[in-house]
Amino acid sequence: FLHWFALLVLTIYNKIFCGLRVRGRKNLRGLPPALVTVCNHVNMLDCSMVACALRHRMLYFPTLKSNLELPGIRHLVKYLGGFPIPESMKAFRSFSIKVRDILAQGDTVHFFPEGSLSPYATGLRPFARGAFVYAYDCGAPVVPFAITYRKARLIRRLLRRKPPLTLNILEPVFPDLSAPRREEIDRLLADTYNRMAAVCRPPGETPPPEPLTTVSVGGMS
Repeated sequence: FLHWFALLVLTIYNKIFCGLRVRGRKNLRGLPPALVTVCNHVNMLDCSMVACALRHRMLYFPTLKSNLELPGIRHLVKYLGGFPIPESMKAFRSFSIKVRDILAQGDTVHFFPEGSLSPYATGLRPFARGAFVYAYDCGAPVVPFAITYRKARLIRRLLRRKPPLTLNILEPVFPDLSAPRREEIDRLLADTYNRMAAVCRPPGETPPPEPLTTVSVGGMS
């Protein structure tokens, strides 16, 4: 109950205070239960925006351990599906098992492959491989979300300097489990990055650099 109540409140808040619009809901139709979702990390509440867009799907997301200890918001983070990013190799093993268990039970895990928050950044930063490793290993499609900015109307410009946001739900990228593991993980990363970069790139900007394909399973915030 608290999870759904939090989503209701956040849907209203994001609409009023962030001017949020959601486009591309059709790309969520017909997908299997288990998903890996990714998004550019440009707003403190962007994870809640993805969770609200998914509606009936239960979403879990790795977050800093400190976010689960902050007075006032730690319960909200927990109710929305937050669980701590590991701080040691021993903790990472438990973390990895948890991610795989979430996907095995037919729920969604969300990652920020850029790795850190950059408020209202334009363009797209290089990706880490973590989300795509789990997508391949668990046979889950990757659903890219891309946050972009709109030009504010006069009234909103007077009330708030930040531009209103649009959450774009892009076409999913499916893993080919018959392909070699490392090559297919790199392809998932590159295809996802290129789809998001095409949406996030400001008009007239040169194409983005090639995405990083490091061995790290980071990219979680």
